[in-house]
Amino acid sequence: KKWGMLFPTRENYKTADGIVAKFINEEDITSKESERVWTNILESLERGEYDDDSFDDKDYNSRNSPEEKRKVQQRIAYALPKSIIDIPLLLETGTTARYSVPGSKVSLDYLEKNGTCLDNLRMSKSSISQGGNGAFATNNLSSGSVIVPSPLVPVKRDLLHMPAIFNNGDDDKENILQTDQLLLNYCFGHPQSSLLLFPYASSVQYINHDSVNPNAYIRWSKDVKQKLEEGDVEGVDDVPAGLVMEFVALRDIAVGEEVTIDYGTEWSTAWYDHVQSWKIDDDSLAINPQSIVETVMNDDEHKNEPMRTMKEQEEHPYPKCVRTGCYSHRIRSGIWWYKKFNSDYMRFCDIKERTYKEGNYWYTVNVHKIELENGRNFDPEDNEVKHVPHEAMFLAQDEHCGDIHLPNAFRHEIGVPENFYPDKWLDKLSNDIDGIEGGANDTSEEEDGETTTVKCDTTAGQFSMMFRKSWSPIGYDRAVELFQRSFYDNSHIFRVIPGFLTQFGMSYTQDMDLKDFANTPILDDPQLNPKIPFVEGTISFAGSGPNSRTSHLFISDTSTNEYFGTMPWETPVGSLVSHDDLEVVRRLNADYGDSPEQYKITALGRDYIETEFPNLDEFLKCEII
Repeated sequence: KKWGMLFPTRENYKTADGIVAKFINEEDITSKESERVWTNILESLERGEYDDDSFDDKDYNSRNSPEEKRKVQQRIAYALPKSIIDIPLLLETGTTARYSVPGSKVSLDYLEKNGTCLDNLRMSKSSISQGGNGAFATNNLSSGSVIVPSPLVPVKRDLLHMPAIFNNGDDDKENILQTDQLLLNYCFGHPQSSLLLFPYASSVQYINHDSVNPNAYIRWSKDVKQKLEEGDVEGVDDVPAGLVMEFVALRDIAVGEEVTIDYGTEWSTAWYDHVQSWKIDDDSLAINPQSIVETVMNDDEHKNEPMRTMKEQEEHPYPKCVRTGCYSHRIRSGIWWYKKFNSDYMRFCDIKERTYKEGNYWYTVNVHKIELENGRNFDPEDNEVKHVPHEAMFLAQDEHCGDIHLPNAFRHEIGVPENFYPDKWLDKLSNDIDGIEGGANDTSEEEDGETTTVKCDTTAGQFSMMFRKSWSPIGYDRAVELFQRSFYDNSHIFRVIPGFLTQFGMSYTQDMDLKDFANTPILDDPQLNPKIPFVEGTISFAGSGPNSRTSHLFISDTSTNEYFGTMPWETPVGSLVSHDDLEVVRRLNADYGDSPEQYKITALGRDYIETEFPNLDEFLKCEII
């Protein structure tokens, strides 16, 4: 507080070391007079009045105003011991920088017992398909050793929710889609908790997913684990900073090997659904802003074309998300100029004028996004740059236009191991359903409405479902007609993930009219207010986007509403009738998880399932009762 948050720079610490060395050479630090001299040095620095021929601080010499110079001297004062008594301790520590951080110098024996390595990982291109960048071992790591510890920032899940505004291309109407901030992809979480944990150690954000052969896992640090075991833990609203998790080697890891962990079933399922439902057409590829930028900047025919002024862009605009830019940097206050081909000086620039002279185009531009000064952005009108040559201009992809900013870009937290979260953090647990009767399935106070009950015989046993028109009128009509026409009979229940969902709806029927009917998408049902919550046994259509529901149904096997019901096409259409029905569903073969590929089921039919996944259960016959 005394120094107004003015912390010393590296140069200031070097200057402080010099002041201490000069003082020791000239004074007897055991004398009373030397104590007075030291106090005078500190006070003169605090006032910004220290004057000595040997004083040479690059930070100080680069400042122009007396006030700025005074602040530099105050930072130097901050780096020095406040009492002459502490100078021997400083000499023992070595430097003023070391002295300012007590305990920063310890023995190798201490580090061996209490320390951990922080540079076991480096970032490089991942060896995993669609993995982006990955984390690779910089040292040989033995099984059971700590790869890296990571402090954690507690984050409440709802703080990451945000509306994304986009245009669907059909008209000028803007659409709003609820999505999450990109930070969610790097957080760890539990489906029954509103608390997320963001790790911020070096390179841990690059550790990718591998459910088949991960070579690492996460655990709590020793101190945190002890507190959790003793019950010394706060609820989700009061989780303190200071929590630490450790990434630990499951087996020996060699130098250069990519480090991976298992993100969990929920993440795997969400990623699989995202990949299966992702759609992009040729038109979208044709107007991809990055491809346009690369074409213009790399093609001789295009890169020599003149850049359009703002007035020209009113009649002939660049494609959406493409902007003009220039190389520009500040060389002294109020004056801006271009500096060619250095990414540090790339700026968005609006072209005011263009001239052609001596075989080259020259531009007058307004430079944007320069820097902050006194806490605010410079006014673009004040950042005019003249005589910018054509080679210092370029086209750039606009902000928030990358793939990660697309409306349906992937967002999902990384899962934590079972029992990783203490019970106090599981604030999203639903009440025990006592045999399904509860939550979404509690009809004791529900107003009368049309329902249909369907009984299905399967190779794992018989279970019954009740569909409710009041929950999802359009979905109800589709589901009931499909069962009436025996669409699901003799089809496999191809996706069973315990604790998450059971999915079916790919028929082998040879009735082409029925196939066409089942494959025709229906409109989304309006969401009820309040929403029907998802619990174990809730049934809904699966979809891949707005108005995409066809014949796929899934049965929820989780009590969290975090994963289901977040998209407009996921509206409950019914539920299992009883807990006994849920037990039958849970007996369905789950050996294959997400492995059956839907496009192969469509192309190869029953032969594909019976050859590759012979133990999958199937419907025998379903009938309305």
